[in-house]
Amino acid sequence: MGPGLNFETPEEIDRIQAEAEAINDPQQQQDGAQAPACEEEEVNTKKRKTRKTTSEYWQYFTKGPTDEDGSYEAICKFCGTKYLQGQQRGTSSMKNHIEKCCKKFPRNKPDALQKMLHAAKVQAEAFYDKLVLWNLDKRTFCLVLDNASSNDACINDLFATTSIQEDLPADGKLFHQRCGCHILNLIVQDGLDVLKDEIRDIRETMKYIRHSQGRMEKFKLACSQANVPFKKLSWDVPTRWNSTYLMLELALELKLAICRYDNLDKRYNLNISDFQWEAVQALVVKLKVFYDATLKLSGTKYPTLNLFFTEFCEAYLTIKNMCSSPYPFIVQMGAEMHVKFDKYWTLGNSLLAIACVLDPRCKLAVVEYYMKQLCGDLDEASLDEEFDILAWWKLKTPKYPVLSRLTRDILAVPISIVASESAFSTSGRVLSTVRSSLNDESIEALICAQDWLRASISKNGHKYGDLLWAIDEGSITDNEE
Repeated sequence: MGPGLNFETPEEIDRIQAEAEAINDPQQQQDGAQAPACEEEEVNTKKRKTRKTTSEYWQYFTKGPTDEDGSYEAICKFCGTKYLQGQQRGTSSMKNHIEKCCKKFPRNKPDALQKMLHAAKVQAEAFYDKLVLWNLDKRTFCLVLDNASSNDACINDLFATTSIQEDLPADGKLFHQRCGCHILNLIVQDGLDVLKDEIRDIRETMKYIRHSQGRMEKFKLACSQANVPFKKLSWDVPTRWNSTYLMLELALELKLAICRYDNLDKRYNLNISDFQWEAVQALVVKLKVFYDATLKLSGTKYPTLNLFFTEFCEAYLTIKNMCSSPYPFIVQMGAEMHVKFDKYWTLGNSLLAIACVLDPRCKLAVVEYYMKQLCGDLDEASLDEEFDILAWWKLKTPKYPVLSRLTRDILAVPISIVASESAFSTSGRVLSTVRSSLNDESIEALICAQDWLRASISKNGHKYGDLLWAIDEGSITDNEE
């Protein structure tokens, strides 16, 4: 063999022929080209089916029900804001909401946030377990809570982890009701910050005089010289604005005596100026509307849900009037309170207006009337406060059997949780650190006596028959016998 020649073996010749036949067969060539594409499509389909919500921001949101097109809502656990998800939508809107927009999100407090979310989840599970235990899971209509962020998260978790929403009217839109007295408290507290210096001086004056028996004797002498009836001094609890109102009202009644006491006690250096007294006088006039509304809404002897809409609107009109006051500090208070009012006006649900419509004194006309009021019409209207709405609907039951049953369920919802909070906090006042060994009979006697005293005070002329807050904070004193 010469150089450059290459003879194949029989095995190599067979391999070359097989490759040539494969090249000449177009069907085999097409199948081979399509196989990888099919495999890739199958892999992609499998990936789409197993895709999960892995973003860290899902821990702050609740996933809503999925629609037919695969979309669903992501509901913020803190403020209830909803974002549409699914169909290849990202989580950038959720991220921006948590990092920049959500005002209820506890920023820079990851430990507190995790504890709050955990507590809300445990609370929701415990609540639902009790509903099932008492056979109330199919009969629950409304849940009244205060305005804590953990309660908002609890409501969202309750809907996400249970089937309770399926049995609620209006798909659960009427389920969460915020306590009306807590809303008024938050609104007024924002306004009181404007006059915190004047309020502090009044509070410190009350504490100073009450500090010793000698100072109390001098104050009795000041009352005698100023021809003012002596009253036992009491100061407020800063977290309870209604006790602040009662303190300021008492201070105005004893104004002449307090000014006279300034001359009797040389150590007293809290000289309240005439401007401060004028500011307190103007403040008390504005706060009286909110105080009367709080007493109304915290009642326990009558329905309160039908009262909140009108009282809340009257509070708004008072705030609106404050913004046009000749006193600059009252104008500033009105502006601060207006911001808080707008927040809770948007968070309110339709249950308040429904209850107002079911009140035969109001019906739809009063709702329309106050809507016009909020838009600038300043006509006046009044309702009969002695009206018994339950007796009226009981009388009309034969005429409106279905509507009367609906009204019964709606009016059973309290607008305030003041009474229940007071009931649960009573134990800490009865069983204190110095009275921790009382037997069952003594505890029962103390609780019953407290309830009887409240009932007797109610019959002796106090408005609306409910003094829970006043009694709890020590505002009912010996001088009111």
